[in-house]
Amino acid sequence: MSNKCTPTQLIEAVDQCFNSEGWLVRQGLTFEPEQHRYAIDVARWLQGDTKQIALMEAETGIGKTLGYMIPLMLHLSFTGKRGLVATHTVHLQNQIMQEGDLALAKDYLDDCGYRIASIAQVIGANHYLNPNRLKLLLNNYLTEEKQQPYLQAMESCLAQDGLLETFLSEIEALPEGITEDGIAIKTKDSSEHGNDQFQKDRLSAQDADLIITSHTVAIIDAKYNTMLGRKDGRDIEFMVLDEADGFERAAESFMGKKFWPSRIRRLLSVLEPHLTPKRRSQAYEAINAAKAIEGLICKACPEYHDDKKRSLLLEDGADLTERVHGQREIIVSHASGILGLLKKRAKNLDNDTQMLVEELEHSFAFLKEFNNEDHKYGYLGISRSPIKGISALEVTYPKPAAVINQMVNQEKGVNARLMLTSATLSDGNKGSFKSIQGGLGVRVELFEEGDFYRPEKFGDMRFILTFPQIPAPFAKTLDEQEQIVVALSPSWLAYTASLITVASERGPLLVLTSSYEETMRLGELLTHLPVIVHRPGEALKEKLAQFQEHKGVLLTPAAWEGVSLRDNDGGQLFQNLMITRIPTPPPNPFREKVMIRHWKDWNPKLRDDKLEGWLQAARQNRAIRKFRQGVGRLIRKRTDVGTVWIADPRFPWPISIATNKTWTNLKRAIPERFLESYQRHSQTYWADGSFKTLDEVARGFRQDVTKSEVESV
Repeated sequence: MSNKCTPTQLIEAVDQCFNSEGWLVRQGLTFEPEQHRYAIDVARWLQGDTKQIALMEAETGIGKTLGYMIPLMLHLSFTGKRGLVATHTVHLQNQIMQEGDLALAKDYLDDCGYRIASIAQVIGANHYLNPNRLKLLLNNYLTEEKQQPYLQAMESCLAQDGLLETFLSEIEALPEGITEDGIAIKTKDSSEHGNDQFQKDRLSAQDADLIITSHTVAIIDAKYNTMLGRKDGRDIEFMVLDEADGFERAAESFMGKKFWPSRIRRLLSVLEPHLTPKRRSQAYEAINAAKAIEGLICKACPEYHDDKKRSLLLEDGADLTERVHGQREIIVSHASGILGLLKKRAKNLDNDTQMLVEELEHSFAFLKEFNNEDHKYGYLGISRSPIKGISALEVTYPKPAAVINQMVNQEKGVNARLMLTSATLSDGNKGSFKSIQGGLGVRVELFEEGDFYRPEKFGDMRFILTFPQIPAPFAKTLDEQEQIVVALSPSWLAYTASLITVASERGPLLVLTSSYEETMRLGELLTHLPVIVHRPGEALKEKLAQFQEHKGVLLTPAAWEGVSLRDNDGGQLFQNLMITRIPTPPPNPFREKVMIRHWKDWNPKLRDDKLEGWLQAARQNRAIRKFRQGVGRLIRKRTDVGTVWIADPRFPWPISIATNKTWTNLKRAIPERFLESYQRHSQTYWADGSFKTLDEVARGFRQDVTKSEVESV
């Protein structure tokens, strides 16, 4: 196929695939008008008929993945250019690579006689097995005889795909003392880790026309221009960010860094016996400097139980900044000598000690970079943890997702085109795209006006709400030091457990929690049920497989997005989904201070109440997007039906008598096609175990008001 593509050729090829009498219909699929419109708009974006960045919200039922995959592969075939699809979850990457959409796209191109683009999947280094580290740990924890099953599984894994997941699937469990994180490849590992498949996968990406990867890998590549490679000089010119509502979180996780000075103290104290007298003296000086930094932080942030007082920007105190950096420089000045000696002696150190040396190297690297010059676009600060008051150094970027500028304005003059798509990209039904645009930190003029693609009729969803008199999920209590702390309310947990019990009587139940602590606390109250509890460190994939096989109740904080659970024949696995509480993001006081400073630097006249309003809106918009993702796990196909149970009394009712004004905007989390059901047919579950319709609640409320008025007279 020629590298020249006429203006109408791509549109025609896409239309012939998706129209009411097109190729997909002839393959037995249903014609979806909104999928057709979506695919045509993707083609327009690919051809440059729109602005550089497109925003496209495609709700469940549209067939989003197929809707962008076929136009993208056609365009790469016609032009010989390169593209990238990045997702927030590995689960969706695997779905794209292993399930029907990609195969359908290839079949269409093959039937039409078009060249099929070469495709490579690139996942994060931490998903690969580090065999050298595994062997070191096995030598430390097991006899040679007991190592054999693990070594055999390792060899089998390396002969297949080299993935940690493959290794774990071939063993019953890891030996005590060995963790998944401990045997995974780290980004900073040398190439001598022994996993050739990891290197092959990276090399294959250099030649591939289309790369399927994660948001984090795309961010790393944009920042350092090294991850994906450009062997033949062809830049990636078309980037699709699927599950794009999670991109900002991925950028924050990568760009925001935190370091605990106590780590330096611990590492140097343990490694001290392996140092010469000269280096040992330097280690003592570094330990004392780390202690001094901790003391400065404790003095600057004494009230660490108060979110507003447990963090501080360094630039807010010139004397504090100078003293912190003075102690930091003492540690950095000794880093080279201490590390040089330890690396020379590495061959004579046991495996645990070698890993401590690696950790020390990463710690020194952070401290070396923790200065205003290296972080000229970020803000430096200090903070303390809310429970134990542990001191930390932090660096945060006010607009971490602004790394997207490096994606769309690459070196060598290539202006890549970017498309953001998701089922929950906007601020909710009838909302705008303002929050996602603001979080990305890109010039407004680069954005095409966002568009919505929604099926007119798709499944049936009902809602069961919680009466507002139920206790809120969190309550203030006293810890062992008689300090006030906020913790999960036992009363709310008991109510939620009773609601789960009732909901489970209607069939398999997926329960989306907001933390592992909450998951385990609820699990302790539900031992009378066939409940699957997803604990920290356990693979979500295994829990989903258990749920598919045994049904019952699955409690997890990790299945809000990127998960489509079906039974073995593709039918609906569960018809009941519970959201335990509004998924507000955890507090990040330091980041909020950075945002306020960033806004004030932009406009010094902004009032504090205005800034607090913006922060509150940002929190709510994130909660709305995550809530919408959670609700989307229930109705996945046109014939699906189900009930959403909401255990949080703060979630707004459709009627005004019980509206919590703080969270009224959360109504935007209800998909537009189910709004009428929410407004007319919602039921409420009461602590006495009864259900009432909204009409019954309203009548009772009016009767109570009338009775109280008579009694007052």
